[in-house]
Amino acid sequence: MATRGLTIEELHEKRDLIVDAAERLWKAGFDAIEVHAAHGYFLNSFLSPIWNHRDDEYGPQTAESRTLIMKEIYDLIRERCGNDIVIGTRINGQEWSPLQPGAITPEMAVEHAKALESYGYQYISVSGYGYGPLPFRYCPDYFPYPDPEPHMEPYMKDYEDLGILMPSIKAVKEAVNVPVIGVGRMDEVKGERVLRNGYADIIAYGRYLWADPEFPNKVRDGRLDEIRRCTRCASCEDPVTSPRICRVNPSLGRDKELELKPVDKPKKVMVIGGGPAGMQTALDAAAKGHDVTLYESKGELGGRMKLASMIKGNKVEDIIPMLDYLTVQIERSNVKVKLKTEVTPSLVKKEKPDVVAIANSSPYFIPTDLPGVDRKNVFTIPGMSKLAAVPMKMFGPEKLASMSEKFFPVGKRIVVLGAGIEGTQCATFLAHRGKSVVLLSENEDVGGQIPVRYKARIEPWFKDHNVEVIRSAECTSIGKKSVTIKTPEDEREIKCDSVMIMLPERRDGSLYDSLKDLVPEIYEVGSTLGEPHSLLKHAVLDGRVAAVEMD
Repeated sequence: MATRGLTIEELHEKRDLIVDAAERLWKAGFDAIEVHAAHGYFLNSFLSPIWNHRDDEYGPQTAESRTLIMKEIYDLIRERCGNDIVIGTRINGQEWSPLQPGAITPEMAVEHAKALESYGYQYISVSGYGYGPLPFRYCPDYFPYPDPEPHMEPYMKDYEDLGILMPSIKAVKEAVNVPVIGVGRMDEVKGERVLRNGYADIIAYGRYLWADPEFPNKVRDGRLDEIRRCTRCASCEDPVTSPRICRVNPSLGRDKELELKPVDKPKKVMVIGGGPAGMQTALDAAAKGHDVTLYESKGELGGRMKLASMIKGNKVEDIIPMLDYLTVQIERSNVKVKLKTEVTPSLVKKEKPDVVAIANSSPYFIPTDLPGVDRKNVFTIPGMSKLAAVPMKMFGPEKLASMSEKFFPVGKRIVVLGAGIEGTQCATFLAHRGKSVVLLSENEDVGGQIPVRYKARIEPWFKDHNVEVIRSAECTSIGKKSVTIKTPEDEREIKCDSVMIMLPERRDGSLYDSLKDLVPEIYEVGSTLGEPHSLLKHAVLDGRVAAVEMD
Protein backbone atom coordinates (compact mmCIF):
# COMPACT_ATOMS: atom_id res chain seq x y z
CA MET A 1 0.00 0.00 0.00
CA ALA A 2 1.40 3.40 -0.98
CA THR A 3 1.99 5.85 1.85
CA ARG A 4 2.12 9.64 1.92
CA GLY A 5 3.06 12.32 4.35
CA LEU A 6 0.37 13.99 6.44
CA THR A 7 -0.83 17.41 5.43
CA ILE A 8 -0.27 20.16 8.00
CA GLU A 9 -3.96 20.03 8.83
CA GLU A 10 -3.87 16.25 9.37
CA LEU A 11 -0.70 16.57 11.43
CA HIS A 12 -2.27 19.15 13.69
CA GLU A 13 -5.36 16.98 14.07
CA LYS A 14 -3.20 14.05 15.27
CA ARG A 15 -1.26 16.36 17.57
CA ASP A 16 -4.43 17.71 19.12
CA LEU A 17 -5.79 14.21 19.73
CA ILE A 18 -2.70 13.47 21.82
CA VAL A 19 -3.18 16.68 23.77
CA ASP A 20 -6.88 15.89 24.28
CA ALA A 21 -5.95 12.50 25.71
CA ALA A 22 -3.46 14.12 28.08
CA GLU A 23 -6.09 16.54 29.28
CA ARG A 24 -8.49 13.69 30.02
CA LEU A 25 -5.80 11.99 32.10
CA TRP A 26 -5.19 15.20 34.03
CA LYS A 27 -8.89 15.62 34.71
CA ALA A 28 -9.05 11.99 35.85
CA GLY A 29 -6.47 12.73 38.52
CA PHE A 30 -3.24 11.41 37.04
CA ASP A 31 -0.02 12.92 38.39
CA ALA A 32 2.10 12.53 35.27
CA ILE A 33 1.80 12.12 31.52
CA GLU A 34 4.30 10.39 29.26
CA VAL A 35 4.34 11.47 25.63
CA HIS A 36 5.34 8.28 23.81
CA ALA A 37 7.66 9.02 20.90
CA ALA A 38 9.57 5.73 20.89
CA HIS A 39 9.37 2.36 19.13
CA GLY A 40 7.46 2.54 15.85
CA TYR A 41 4.69 4.85 17.03
CA PHE A 42 3.40 7.99 15.36
CA LEU A 43 5.67 10.56 17.01
CA ASN A 44 8.78 8.48 16.32
CA SER A 45 8.06 8.90 12.63
CA PHE A 46 9.13 12.53 13.08
CA LEU A 47 12.22 11.76 15.16
CA SER A 48 13.50 8.98 12.90
CA PRO A 49 14.90 9.93 9.47
CA ILE A 50 13.99 6.43 8.35
CA TRP A 51 10.39 7.64 8.30
CA ASN A 52 10.65 11.41 8.20
CA HIS A 53 10.98 12.54 4.59
CA ARG A 54 9.12 15.82 5.00
CA ASP A 55 10.40 19.03 3.43
CA ASP A 56 8.65 21.51 5.75
CA GLU A 57 9.29 22.78 9.28
CA TYR A 58 8.63 19.27 10.69
CA GLY A 59 11.24 17.63 8.45
CA PRO A 60 14.44 15.73 9.36
CA GLN A 61 16.85 18.61 8.79
CA THR A 62 17.73 19.29 12.45
CA ALA A 63 16.95 18.01 15.93
CA GLU A 64 14.72 21.04 16.40
CA SER A 65 12.67 20.32 13.26
CA ARG A 66 12.36 16.62 14.08
CA THR A 67 11.14 17.46 17.60
CA LEU A 68 8.96 20.44 16.68
CA ILE A 69 5.73 18.48 17.06
CA MET A 70 6.95 17.36 20.50
CA LYS A 71 7.48 21.00 21.49
CA GLU A 72 3.96 21.89 20.37
CA ILE A 73 2.49 18.94 22.29
CA TYR A 74 4.35 19.92 25.46
CA ASP A 75 3.27 23.57 25.21
CA LEU A 76 -0.38 22.67 24.60
CA ILE A 77 -0.51 20.14 27.47
CA ARG A 78 1.09 22.64 29.83
CA GLU A 79 -1.35 25.33 28.72
CA ARG A 80 -4.38 23.13 29.34
CA CYS A 81 -3.23 21.21 32.43
CA GLY A 82 -1.18 23.75 34.33
CA ASN A 83 2.20 23.47 36.02
CA ASP A 84 1.47 20.81 38.64
CA ILE A 85 1.35 17.76 36.37
CA VAL A 86 4.63 16.09 35.37
CA ILE A 87 5.19 15.78 31.62
CA GLY A 88 7.81 13.28 30.47
CA THR A 89 8.57 11.52 27.22
CA ARG A 90 9.90 8.27 25.83
CA ILE A 91 12.23 8.17 22.83
CA ASN A 92 14.36 5.68 20.96
CA GLY A 93 17.98 5.88 22.03
CA GLN A 94 18.97 3.79 19.05
CA GLU A 95 17.41 2.08 16.04
CA TRP A 96 18.88 -0.95 14.29
CA SER A 97 18.19 -0.95 10.55
CA PRO A 98 20.43 -2.94 8.21
CA LEU A 99 18.30 -2.34 5.13
CA GLN A 100 17.20 1.27 5.39
CA PRO A 101 19.55 4.21 6.12
CA GLY A 102 18.65 6.96 8.55
CA ALA A 103 18.23 5.01 11.78
CA ILE A 104 18.46 6.93 15.03
CA THR A 105 21.94 6.69 16.53
CA PRO A 106 22.85 7.35 20.19
CA GLU A 107 24.36 10.65 19.06
CA MET A 108 21.11 11.65 17.39
CA ALA A 109 19.15 10.55 20.45
CA VAL A 110 21.30 12.87 22.57
CA GLU A 111 20.37 15.75 20.26
CA HIS A 112 16.69 14.87 20.64
CA ALA A 113 17.01 14.60 24.42
CA LYS A 114 18.67 18.00 24.71
CA ALA A 115 15.97 19.61 22.61
CA LEU A 116 13.18 17.94 24.58
CA GLU A 117 14.74 19.01 27.86
CA SER A 118 14.90 22.59 26.61
CA TYR A 119 11.18 22.50 25.80
CA GLY A 120 10.38 21.58 29.40
CA TYR A 121 10.01 17.78 29.42
CA GLN A 122 10.71 16.69 32.99
CA TYR A 123 12.08 13.22 32.38
CA ILE A 124 13.22 11.14 29.42
CA SER A 125 12.65 7.39 29.16
CA VAL A 126 15.02 5.77 26.66
CA SER A 127 14.10 2.66 24.68
CA GLY A 128 14.97 1.38 21.20
CA TYR A 129 13.63 -0.27 18.07
CA GLY A 130 14.77 -2.64 15.35
CA TYR A 131 13.94 -3.13 11.69
CA GLY A 132 15.27 -5.61 9.17
CA PRO A 133 14.60 -8.89 7.40
CA LEU A 134 13.74 -10.69 10.65
CA PRO A 135 11.33 -9.33 13.28
CA PHE A 136 12.95 -7.37 16.09
CA ARG A 137 10.81 -4.37 16.94
CA TYR A 138 10.83 -2.95 20.45
CA CYS A 139 11.79 -5.92 22.62
CA PRO A 140 15.56 -5.88 23.11
CA ASP A 141 15.90 -9.58 23.82
CA TYR A 142 14.16 -11.59 21.10
CA PHE A 143 16.68 -10.93 18.33
CA PRO A 144 19.24 -13.61 19.35
CA TYR A 145 16.72 -16.38 18.63
CA PRO A 146 17.75 -18.79 17.22
CA ASP A 147 20.87 -16.67 16.51
CA PRO A 148 21.43 -12.95 15.96
CA GLU A 149 21.70 -11.71 12.40
CA PRO A 150 25.23 -10.68 11.37
CA HIS A 151 24.46 -6.97 11.81
CA MET A 152 23.41 -7.62 15.42
CA GLU A 153 26.37 -9.78 16.44
CA PRO A 154 28.48 -6.77 17.50
CA TYR A 155 25.82 -5.97 20.10
CA MET A 156 25.86 -9.36 21.81
CA LYS A 157 28.39 -8.22 24.40
CA ASP A 158 25.99 -5.47 25.50
CA TYR A 159 23.08 -7.92 25.32
CA GLU A 160 24.82 -10.32 27.70
CA ASP A 161 25.75 -7.49 30.06
CA LEU A 162 23.23 -4.71 30.79
CA GLY A 163 21.29 -4.98 27.54
CA ILE A 164 21.66 -3.46 24.09
CA LEU A 165 19.77 -0.31 25.09
CA MET A 166 22.21 0.66 27.84
CA PRO A 167 24.86 2.51 25.76
CA SER A 168 22.26 4.95 24.45
CA ILE A 169 20.61 5.27 27.87
CA LYS A 170 24.01 6.14 29.33
CA ALA A 171 24.70 8.66 26.55
CA VAL A 172 21.41 10.46 27.15
CA LYS A 173 21.97 10.46 30.91
CA GLU A 174 25.36 12.15 30.46
CA ALA A 175 23.83 14.83 28.22
CA VAL A 176 20.79 16.05 30.17
CA ASN A 177 19.94 17.18 33.69
CA VAL A 178 16.39 15.83 33.94
CA PRO A 179 15.86 12.27 35.25
CA VAL A 180 16.54 9.50 32.73
CA ILE A 181 14.68 6.18 32.85
CA GLY A 182 16.49 3.04 31.71
CA VAL A 183 14.82 -0.14 30.53
CA GLY A 184 15.52 -3.38 28.72
CA ARG A 185 15.85 -6.94 30.01
CA MET A 186 16.44 -5.76 33.55
CA ASP A 187 16.34 -7.80 36.72
CA GLU A 188 17.10 -6.54 40.23
CA VAL A 189 20.86 -7.15 39.94
CA LYS A 190 21.28 -5.38 36.60
CA GLY A 191 18.98 -2.57 37.69
CA GLU A 192 21.05 -1.97 40.81
CA ARG A 193 24.25 -1.87 38.75
CA VAL A 194 22.75 0.70 36.40
CA LEU A 195 21.75 2.96 39.27
CA ARG A 196 25.02 2.62 41.18
CA ASN A 197 27.05 3.34 38.04
CA GLY A 198 24.96 6.41 37.30
CA TYR A 199 23.80 5.20 33.88
CA ALA A 200 20.18 6.10 34.68
CA ASP A 201 18.14 7.62 37.50
CA ILE A 202 15.17 5.23 37.41
CA ILE A 203 14.76 1.64 36.21
CA ALA A 204 11.56 0.73 34.40
CA TYR A 205 10.24 -2.82 34.37
CA GLY A 206 7.59 -4.11 31.98
CA ARG A 207 7.28 -7.84 31.50
CA TYR A 208 8.96 -8.49 34.85
CA LEU A 209 5.98 -6.84 36.56
CA TRP A 210 3.51 -8.75 34.43
CA ALA A 211 5.20 -11.93 35.62
CA ASP A 212 5.21 -10.82 39.25
CA PRO A 213 3.47 -7.58 40.29
CA GLU A 214 5.02 -8.05 43.75
CA PHE A 215 8.56 -8.00 42.31
CA PRO A 216 9.56 -4.62 43.87
CA ASN A 217 8.25 -5.62 47.30
CA LYS A 218 10.02 -8.96 47.20
CA VAL A 219 13.30 -7.27 46.25
CA ARG A 220 12.86 -4.73 49.05
CA ASP A 221 12.17 -7.49 51.58
CA GLY A 222 15.02 -9.73 50.40
CA ARG A 223 12.65 -12.49 49.27
CA LEU A 224 14.53 -13.04 46.01
CA ASP A 225 13.82 -16.78 45.80
CA GLU A 226 10.10 -16.00 45.85
CA ILE A 227 10.22 -13.86 42.70
CA ARG A 228 8.18 -15.30 39.82
CA ARG A 229 10.57 -14.32 37.07
CA CYS A 230 9.78 -13.50 33.46
CA THR A 231 11.30 -16.20 31.25
CA ARG A 232 11.26 -14.08 28.05
CA CYS A 233 9.02 -16.61 26.31
CA ALA A 234 7.03 -13.99 24.32
CA SER A 235 3.73 -15.63 25.23
CA CYS A 236 2.40 -12.23 26.30
CA GLU A 237 2.64 -11.15 22.65
CA ASP A 238 1.37 -14.31 21.05
CA PRO A 239 -0.34 -12.31 19.65
CA VAL A 240 -1.28 -9.43 21.92
CA THR A 241 -4.71 -10.39 23.20
CA SER A 242 -7.03 -9.14 25.88
CA PRO A 243 -6.18 -10.33 28.40
CA ARG A 244 -2.55 -11.12 27.67
CA ILE A 245 -1.29 -14.59 28.59
CA CYS A 246 1.79 -14.93 30.78
CA ARG A 247 3.67 -18.20 31.01
CA VAL A 248 4.38 -17.82 34.72
CA ASN A 249 1.53 -15.60 35.98
CA PRO A 250 -1.81 -17.25 35.19
CA SER A 251 -3.87 -14.37 36.56
CA LEU A 252 -2.32 -11.62 34.42
CA GLY A 253 -5.20 -9.40 33.37
CA ARG A 254 -7.68 -11.76 35.04
CA ASP A 255 -7.06 -11.00 38.70
CA LYS A 256 -10.71 -10.96 39.74
CA GLU A 257 -11.77 -13.86 37.56
CA LEU A 258 -8.94 -16.10 38.78
CA GLU A 259 -8.73 -14.88 42.36
CA LEU A 260 -7.92 -17.59 44.91
CA LYS A 261 -10.65 -17.09 47.50
CA PRO A 262 -10.44 -19.01 50.80
CA VAL A 263 -12.97 -21.84 51.04
CA ASP A 264 -15.38 -22.41 53.92
CA LYS A 265 -15.07 -26.20 53.77
CA PRO A 266 -11.64 -27.50 52.76
CA LYS A 267 -11.59 -30.53 50.51
CA LYS A 268 -9.13 -33.39 50.28
CA VAL A 269 -7.41 -32.87 46.92
CA MET A 270 -5.26 -35.42 45.10
CA VAL A 271 -3.10 -33.95 42.33
CA ILE A 272 -1.57 -36.52 39.99
CA GLY A 273 1.64 -35.47 38.27
CA GLY A 274 4.49 -33.33 39.59
CA GLY A 275 5.22 -31.30 36.47
CA PRO A 276 4.42 -27.59 36.20
CA ALA A 277 0.68 -28.19 35.75
CA GLY A 278 0.47 -30.37 38.85
CA MET A 279 2.68 -28.05 40.90
CA GLN A 280 0.60 -25.01 39.99
CA THR A 281 -2.68 -26.83 40.66
CA ALA A 282 -1.44 -28.03 44.04
CA LEU A 283 -0.14 -24.61 45.08
CA ASP A 284 -3.32 -22.79 44.10
CA ALA A 285 -5.63 -25.35 45.67
CA ALA A 286 -3.62 -25.22 48.90
CA ALA A 287 -3.69 -21.41 48.83
CA LYS A 288 -7.49 -21.62 48.99
CA GLY A 289 -7.26 -23.78 52.10
CA HIS A 290 -7.71 -27.26 50.65
CA ASP A 291 -5.85 -30.31 51.99
CA VAL A 292 -3.61 -31.11 49.02
CA THR A 293 -1.33 -34.04 48.26
CA LEU A 294 0.81 -34.02 45.12
CA TYR A 295 1.71 -37.42 43.66
CA GLU A 296 4.63 -37.92 41.26
CA SER A 297 5.67 -41.26 39.81
CA LYS A 298 9.33 -40.25 39.41
CA GLY A 299 11.86 -39.21 42.02
CA GLU A 300 11.65 -35.44 41.57
CA LEU A 301 9.23 -32.70 40.65
CA GLY A 302 9.36 -30.61 37.49
CA GLY A 303 8.29 -33.02 34.78
CA ARG A 304 10.13 -32.36 31.52
CA MET A 305 11.18 -28.80 32.38
CA LYS A 306 14.88 -29.64 32.62
CA LEU A 307 14.79 -31.47 29.29
CA ALA A 308 12.99 -28.51 27.72
CA SER A 309 15.65 -26.20 29.13
CA MET A 310 18.38 -28.33 27.59
CA ILE A 311 16.72 -28.16 24.16
CA LYS A 312 15.82 -24.47 24.31
CA GLY A 313 18.99 -23.28 26.04
CA ASN A 314 19.00 -20.15 28.17
CA LYS A 315 20.48 -17.56 25.82
CA VAL A 316 17.10 -15.95 25.14
CA GLU A 317 14.37 -17.58 27.18
CA ASP A 318 15.23 -19.37 30.40
CA ILE A 319 12.71 -21.67 32.06
CA ILE A 320 14.82 -22.91 34.98
CA PRO A 321 13.88 -19.90 37.18
CA MET A 322 10.27 -20.98 36.70
CA LEU A 323 11.11 -24.47 37.97
CA ASP A 324 13.04 -22.98 40.88
CA TYR A 325 10.10 -20.75 41.80
CA LEU A 326 7.56 -23.57 41.72
CA THR A 327 9.88 -25.82 43.74
CA VAL A 328 10.44 -23.19 46.44
CA GLN A 329 6.72 -22.47 46.64
CA ILE A 330 5.89 -26.16 47.04
CA GLU A 331 8.51 -26.51 49.80
CA ARG A 332 7.05 -23.56 51.72
CA SER A 333 3.42 -24.50 51.21
CA ASN A 334 1.18 -26.94 53.03
CA VAL A 335 1.21 -29.27 50.02
CA LYS A 336 2.22 -32.81 50.91
CA VAL A 337 4.41 -34.44 48.25
CA LYS A 338 4.64 -38.16 47.53
CA LEU A 339 7.40 -39.04 45.06
CA LYS A 340 7.86 -42.37 43.31
CA THR A 341 4.16 -43.03 43.77
CA GLU A 342 2.00 -44.26 40.91
CA VAL A 343 -1.65 -43.34 41.28
CA THR A 344 -4.05 -46.20 40.51
CA PRO A 345 -7.78 -46.66 41.02
CA SER A 346 -7.02 -48.74 44.11
CA LEU A 347 -4.97 -45.91 45.63
CA VAL A 348 -7.77 -43.44 44.94
CA LYS A 349 -10.27 -45.79 46.60
CA LYS A 350 -7.97 -46.06 49.58
CA GLU A 351 -7.31 -42.31 49.99
CA LYS A 352 -10.91 -41.25 49.26
CA PRO A 353 -10.17 -37.74 47.97
CA ASP A 354 -12.97 -35.25 47.34
CA VAL A 355 -11.16 -33.93 44.25
CA VAL A 356 -8.71 -35.43 41.78
CA ALA A 357 -6.71 -33.28 39.35
CA ILE A 358 -4.93 -35.26 36.63
CA ALA A 359 -1.79 -33.44 35.49
CA ASN A 360 0.45 -36.30 34.43
CA SER A 361 0.69 -35.40 30.72
CA SER A 362 -0.45 -37.43 27.74
CA PRO A 363 1.87 -39.46 25.51
CA TYR A 364 3.59 -38.02 22.48
CA PHE A 365 2.11 -39.54 19.36
CA ILE A 366 4.15 -42.28 17.71
CA PRO A 367 2.77 -43.72 14.44
CA THR A 368 3.17 -47.37 15.37
CA ASP A 369 1.80 -48.49 11.99
CA LEU A 370 4.56 -46.65 10.10
CA PRO A 371 6.86 -49.26 8.48
CA GLY A 372 10.32 -49.04 10.04
CA VAL A 373 9.28 -46.97 13.05
CA ASP A 374 10.85 -49.53 15.39
CA ARG A 375 14.30 -49.38 13.75
CA LYS A 376 17.34 -48.55 15.89
CA ASN A 377 17.99 -45.35 13.93
CA VAL A 378 14.57 -43.98 14.99
CA PHE A 379 14.41 -41.72 18.04
CA THR A 380 11.31 -40.56 19.88
CA ILE A 381 10.68 -37.96 22.60
CA PRO A 382 10.03 -40.63 25.28
CA GLY A 383 13.14 -42.49 24.17
CA MET A 384 15.31 -39.38 24.23
CA SER A 385 13.89 -38.42 27.63
CA LYS A 386 14.85 -41.82 29.01
CA LEU A 387 18.29 -41.60 27.42
CA ALA A 388 18.89 -38.18 28.98
CA ALA A 389 17.54 -39.02 32.45
CA VAL A 390 20.77 -40.14 34.16
CA PRO A 391 23.14 -37.56 32.62
CA MET A 392 20.53 -34.87 33.31
CA LYS A 393 20.56 -35.77 36.96
CA MET A 394 24.35 -35.79 37.01
CA PHE A 395 25.09 -32.62 35.04
CA GLY A 396 21.92 -30.54 34.75
CA PRO A 397 20.42 -29.04 31.57
CA GLU A 398 23.00 -26.33 30.86
CA LYS A 399 26.02 -28.59 31.17
CA LEU A 400 24.32 -31.40 29.29
CA ALA A 401 23.44 -29.04 26.44
CA SER A 402 27.08 -28.00 26.25
CA MET A 403 28.22 -31.62 26.26
CA SER A 404 25.76 -32.45 23.46
CA GLU A 405 27.60 -30.01 21.20
CA LYS A 406 30.55 -32.41 21.25
CA PHE A 407 28.61 -35.67 21.30
CA PHE A 408 24.99 -36.41 20.49
CA PRO A 409 24.02 -40.03 19.73
CA VAL A 410 22.43 -39.50 16.32
CA GLY A 411 23.81 -39.48 12.79
CA LYS A 412 24.94 -36.56 10.66
CA ARG A 413 21.92 -36.49 8.33
CA ILE A 414 18.61 -36.40 10.18
CA VAL A 415 14.96 -36.38 9.14
CA VAL A 416 12.58 -34.88 11.71
CA LEU A 417 8.94 -35.97 11.51
CA GLY A 418 6.65 -33.18 12.68
CA ALA A 419 7.12 -29.43 12.29
CA GLY A 420 5.15 -28.28 15.31
CA ILE A 421 6.91 -26.73 18.26
CA GLU A 422 8.45 -30.10 19.15
CA GLY A 423 9.93 -30.79 15.72
CA THR A 424 10.93 -27.20 15.00
CA GLN A 425 12.83 -26.80 18.25
CA CYS A 426 14.41 -30.20 17.73
CA ALA A 427 15.56 -29.17 14.24
CA THR A 428 17.03 -25.95 15.67
CA PHE A 429 18.83 -27.90 18.39
CA LEU A 430 20.29 -30.34 15.85
CA ALA A 431 21.32 -27.63 13.38
CA HIS A 432 23.15 -25.84 16.18
CA ARG A 433 25.17 -29.05 16.56
CA GLY A 434 26.16 -29.20 12.92
CA LYS A 435 23.59 -31.72 11.76
CA SER A 436 22.05 -31.69 8.28
CA VAL A 437 18.30 -31.64 8.92
CA VAL A 438 15.19 -32.23 6.83
CA LEU A 439 12.02 -31.14 8.62
CA LEU A 440 8.77 -32.74 7.46
CA SER A 441 5.57 -30.81 8.06
CA GLU A 442 2.26 -32.62 7.80
CA ASN A 443 0.65 -29.38 6.61
CA GLU A 444 1.74 -25.88 5.61
CA ASP A 445 2.66 -24.72 9.10
CA VAL A 446 6.16 -24.64 10.55
CA GLY A 447 6.61 -23.88 14.23
CA GLY A 448 3.23 -24.83 15.63
CA GLN A 449 2.64 -23.12 18.96
CA ILE A 450 5.97 -21.27 19.08
CA PRO A 451 5.12 -17.66 20.06
CA VAL A 452 4.89 -15.42 17.01
CA ARG A 453 7.86 -13.22 17.99
CA TYR A 454 10.12 -16.26 17.69
CA LYS A 455 8.19 -18.20 15.09
CA ALA A 456 8.61 -15.50 12.47
CA ARG A 457 12.38 -15.78 12.82
CA ILE A 458 12.61 -19.55 12.42
CA GLU A 459 12.32 -20.24 8.69
CA PRO A 460 14.75 -17.53 7.54
CA TRP A 461 17.23 -18.98 10.02
CA PHE A 462 16.58 -22.50 8.70
CA LYS A 463 17.49 -21.37 5.18
CA ASP A 464 20.88 -20.19 6.42
CA HIS A 465 21.61 -23.26 8.54
CA ASN A 466 21.13 -26.28 6.30
CA VAL A 467 17.61 -27.12 7.45
CA GLU A 468 15.33 -28.14 4.58
CA VAL A 469 11.60 -27.77 5.21
CA ILE A 470 9.18 -29.94 3.22
CA ARG A 471 5.51 -29.05 3.65
CA SER A 472 2.44 -31.28 3.27
CA ALA A 473 4.73 -34.29 3.57
CA GLU A 474 3.71 -37.76 4.71
CA CYS A 475 6.39 -40.24 5.72
CA THR A 476 5.35 -43.61 4.29
CA SER A 477 8.28 -45.76 5.45
CA ILE A 478 11.59 -45.64 7.28
CA GLY A 479 14.60 -47.58 6.05
CA LYS A 480 18.10 -48.19 7.33
CA LYS A 481 19.55 -45.18 5.54
CA SER A 482 16.54 -43.31 4.17
CA VAL A 483 12.89 -42.42 4.51
CA THR A 484 10.24 -42.42 1.84
CA ILE A 485 7.87 -39.47 1.76
CA LYS A 486 4.81 -38.53 -0.24
CA THR A 487 3.85 -34.94 -1.09
CA PRO A 488 1.10 -33.57 -3.36
CA GLU A 489 3.75 -33.32 -6.08
CA ASP A 490 5.61 -36.62 -5.85
CA GLU A 491 6.87 -39.57 -3.84
CA ARG A 492 10.58 -39.70 -3.14
CA GLU A 493 13.34 -41.06 -0.98
CA ILE A 494 15.43 -38.93 1.37
CA LYS A 495 18.82 -40.19 2.47
CA CYS A 496 19.43 -39.98 6.22
CA ASP A 497 21.27 -41.60 9.10
CA SER A 498 18.66 -41.03 11.80
CA VAL A 499 14.97 -40.22 12.14
CA MET A 500 13.50 -38.16 14.97
CA ILE A 501 9.76 -38.50 15.59
CA MET A 502 8.68 -35.20 17.10
CA LEU A 503 4.90 -35.31 16.99
CA PRO A 504 2.71 -33.58 19.60
CA GLU A 505 0.97 -35.09 22.57
CA ARG A 506 -2.45 -36.64 22.11
CA ARG A 507 -4.89 -36.91 24.96
CA ASP A 508 -4.98 -40.28 26.65
CA GLY A 509 -8.16 -40.42 28.69
CA SER A 510 -7.61 -43.86 30.18
CA LEU A 511 -6.68 -42.63 33.66
CA TYR A 512 -9.54 -40.14 33.66
CA ASP A 513 -11.97 -42.85 32.62
CA SER A 514 -10.74 -45.18 35.37
CA LEU A 515 -11.16 -42.53 38.08
CA LYS A 516 -14.13 -40.41 37.06
CA ASP A 517 -16.67 -42.58 38.88
CA LEU A 518 -14.56 -42.84 42.04
CA VAL A 519 -14.55 -39.19 43.08
CA PRO A 520 -17.14 -36.40 43.20
CA GLU A 521 -14.92 -33.91 41.37
CA ILE A 522 -12.23 -34.51 38.74
CA TYR A 523 -10.16 -32.26 36.47
CA GLU A 524 -7.66 -32.68 33.66
CA VAL A 525 -4.91 -30.08 33.61
CA GLY A 526 -2.20 -29.00 31.17
CA SER A 527 -0.74 -31.39 28.62
CA THR A 528 -2.93 -34.19 29.96
CA LEU A 529 -5.45 -32.64 27.57
CA GLY A 530 -3.12 -33.04 24.58
CA GLU A 531 -1.53 -30.67 22.12
CA PRO A 532 -3.64 -27.52 22.53
CA HIS A 533 -2.61 -27.48 26.21
CA SER A 534 0.97 -28.69 25.88
CA LEU A 535 2.96 -25.55 26.69
CA LEU A 536 4.06 -24.22 30.07
CA LYS A 537 1.67 -21.31 29.79
CA HIS A 538 -1.20 -23.77 29.47
CA ALA A 539 0.07 -25.75 32.46
CA VAL A 540 -0.04 -22.81 34.87
CA LEU A 541 -3.26 -21.35 33.48
CA ASP A 542 -5.09 -24.68 33.55
CA GLY A 543 -3.81 -25.29 37.06
CA ARG A 544 -5.13 -21.96 38.26
CA VAL A 545 -8.50 -22.41 36.54
CA ALA A 546 -8.94 -25.87 38.08
CA ALA A 547 -8.07 -24.58 41.55
CA VAL A 548 -10.48 -21.66 41.23
CA GLU A 549 -13.28 -24.10 40.43
CA MET A 550 -12.54 -26.20 43.55
CA ASP A 551 -15.02 -24.48 45.87
